[in-house]
Amino acid sequence: MPDRKNQIITPSSPARRAEERLCITNINIDDIDLSDTTFKISSHTDISSLAQSINSIGLLNLPFLKQVNDKYIVVSGFRRLAAVKRLISSKDSNLPNKISADVLDVDDKTCAFIAISENSFQRELNTMEQARGVALLKKFLSVGEIAEKSNLIFNTKMNRALINNLEDIAGMPKSLHNAVESDRIAMGAALKFKQYGYDHLLIALFVNLFLYIRCSLNKQKEIIT
Repeated sequence: MPDRKNQIITPSSPARRAEERLCITNINIDDIDLSDTTFKISSHTDISSLAQSINSIGLLNLPFLKQVNDKYIVVSGFRRLAAVKRLISSKDSNLPNKISADVLDVDDKTCAFIAISENSFQRELNTMEQARGVALLKKFLSVGEIAEKSNLIFNTKMNRALINNLEDIAGMPKSLHNAVESDRIAMGAALKFKQYGYDHLLIALFVNLFLYIRCSLNKQKEIIT
């Protein structure tokens, strides 16, 4: 068996990746601040299967990082980094405390584009992921500009009405985020709570109700009304 202490967790095809990336750097995993979620879009939290895959065949795609002072924040690859950190910290691990990453030397606006498109061109984003993406882009772009660039960033065409609705959803209480993300409450139904000022008690009652009653968007809107 090879001595894995002298290995660094890298993509399975380093030559190919080296041609595609210009800023590949070996980073100490402890220098990456996973608590900074500025650019986090993904909803998925289960990393067990991903950790097993990385342990077997390595990273297929590099995470994207940005250096901020003496630390690195994540632009894309939160799940990959969490999985690697779990592997390294496991009691029987002999993996090194380093990971190959692409360190970006770009502004926050470009980081936002990368964070969203890295996810959207791999799979279809769910409603809450789109909402987080819109909220992130609103720091840099108008609604019209987001609509114009939506195909390039979200891999789907968005109109102004949808973008405004997604921005509203991003500003909702966490309990509604969870309900929308788990498909317990449809986006159109969730938006009706806006006229009630997002009353937390009211929302909690309906979230609990729709945990037990499965019904269509129109029926949910009727019940809330």
